[in-house]
Amino acid sequence: MGGEPRFLAIGHVSRDLTEGGRAAGGAGLYASVTAARLGWRTGLVTRGAPCEAREFLDSLEMVVDEPSDTTTTFEIRYCGDGRRVGLRETAPPIEGGGLPEGWRDAEVVMLAPVFQEIPTSLSGRFSGALLGVAPQGWLRRASAEGVVEASDWYDAEVLGRAHVVVLSEMDVPGGRIPDRWLDHEGIFILTRGRRGAVMRHEDRWHRIPAYPAREVDPTGAGDVFAAAFLIRYFETNNACAAGIFASCAASLKVEDSGVGAIPAREQIHERMSRFPSLKVTACISDKSQVYNSGVFNNDV
Repeated sequence: MGGEPRFLAIGHVSRDLTEGGRAAGGAGLYASVTAARLGWRTGLVTRGAPCEAREFLDSLEMVVDEPSDTTTTFEIRYCGDGRRVGLRETAPPIEGGGLPEGWRDAEVVMLAPVFQEIPTSLSGRFSGALLGVAPQGWLRRASAEGVVEASDWYDAEVLGRAHVVVLSEMDVPGGRIPDRWLDHEGIFILTRGRRGAVMRHEDRWHRIPAYPAREVDPTGAGDVFAAAFLIRYFETNNACAAGIFASCAASLKVEDSGVGAIPAREQIHERMSRFPSLKVTACISDKSQVYNSGVFNNDV
């Protein structure tokens, strides 16, 4: 592959226990494989990656897997439109001390914690990058029984440094981006599964439509969306173009299970060409009215 990574993902690669068996998971894994399939030199910093991920990690070539005696392990069960996640085991935090020289110069960086493993101070090490944050892992806590629950989180430094924040409506109470997050500049995207996504960009809200898809497994679709958005936004400097590209990438991912379902760029362009009428549309500019505007209603 040669050279330093252009795209860098940081986050635990997890072992996911599902009804279908054991699989590799984690936002960092899905994001880094997405970037690689879009043709970017890609690096991943993780800790305690499971053996189930080896095939995908080997395909990246640039991986820092910090030593660990444990692997972050989740038990995942889907029910209706939601899912229940249990925490079985956690690997130690990623401190970033093993980051190779030159990796801090990556053009796009995505912080992708799965469960509190990334110190928020790490966001300050990439001042020259387009910084994306998928904060799901900072929005989680585990009950005494090991059930993963939503947790309040706010870090002014991280949100102030982030150029793009992507989260799922399943990760926040009421499916809404917390008000105080929106005091920061940058792009905020809330993904909503088969209902597409909403995006705050330059003080205006936009609807990002979902592409038609035959859903088999939604796991990782939001992470594919986030990585695809970051790369296309870097390439075009156009948030709407990035949004429609990312939505198409996510629609292809849900049609099969696991990391192997992540599409290549050619697949994304082919599906986009079949649905040329799908566009990102602006809908409202007043932040104080956004929650009463219909932007977050189920029928949008």
